[in-house]
Amino acid sequence: MKSYSTVFFGVVFAFTGLGISNLQAQESVIAPSVLHIHQSQTTAPPTTSVPTFLATYHVLDGAKSPANVLSLQGTLSLKNDSPNFSQVLWILVYWQGECPTHDIDLKKIAGFLWSDITKNPSHSDSSFPVNLVFPRSLPATGCIGLYYGGGTVFAGNATMTADLDITYQPANSVNPNKVVNVGGGEYCFGADWGCQNATVIDEEAFALPTTLPAGHLLRSTETSATARLMERPTSGRFQPAHLGAR
Repeated sequence: MKSYSTVFFGVVFAFTGLGISNLQAQESVIAPSVLHIHQSQTTAPPTTSVPTFLATYHVLDGAKSPANVLSLQGTLSLKNDSPNFSQVLWILVYWQGECPTHDIDLKKIAGFLWSDITKNPSHSDSSFPVNLVFPRSLPATGCIGLYYGGGTVFAGNATMTADLDITYQPANSVNPNKVVNVGGGEYCFGADWGCQNATVIDEEAFALPTTLPAGHLLRSTETSATARLMERPTSGRFQPAHLGAR
């Protein structure tokens, strides 16, 4: 008998802080700039650890320059050269004070701006739109990094590509707001592996508390919410379910 697993993924960001101060509100209006990020890597199934990459970008005066991020827009794509499941974790971060030469473990970051996980269970080229506009600007600096890693899990190669535009403005002072990742990440139902939170019982639900820092909630934004029905044959490998199979 075949079994099926529905995989849900959603990232919810809560923006907390002291709001926009009077000093910030009185700053002269500066035309926004755009940082274009384009990264692409092709990977094979890992033999030891998952392949990870970090691209660092310097604008303004680097990590010494406070900045406000106004939007993040573009496209993520994940192309499989075989009918094997693949997934990629994406994280956008920034550093403060000094741009590190290499911080692949993200141990020196000052904060993160966005994260997402893309999945492709078929022999195809799947694209995922990113379209986030922040009415309350996000805190950042002129040293921004895109961390990403993953690929196929079992066999074949996968090509992961990010084509993103970050719209930002220089700031006269550090933005007091803060991004908090809530919701617990990704969920798998009908399987006990493959996600941060998984259960073999389809009727179960997840409730994961998140402690917010001092301040008040400014905005809650969900970056993505996708549901995939995948067939899990006796081999244990995920593949797209046939229409009408359930």
